Amino acid sequence: MSCAIYTYPEGISLNGRSYVLDAEDGDVLVFEFIHEILEFLQTNGIDVNTEQEMENRYGLFIEDEEEEHDSD
Repeated sequence: MSCAIYTYPEGISLNGRSYVLDAEDGDVLVFEFIHEILEFLQTNGIDVNTEQEMENRYGLFIEDEEEEHDSD
């Protein structure tokens, strides 16, 4: 499963999604597993242990590859 981290600017879903980007080339940063996302966030100073914590405390969400194709 490929997945990415996103948030809604200003917490408003009408604004569209804002994704975490790769610093080197500016592409959307893609992860294979949710535990990799949690480790990435922890390494970068965001103290989360679950996907629910990401959503509730920080307004960060996970989009998996299927979800992206479903919205086409």
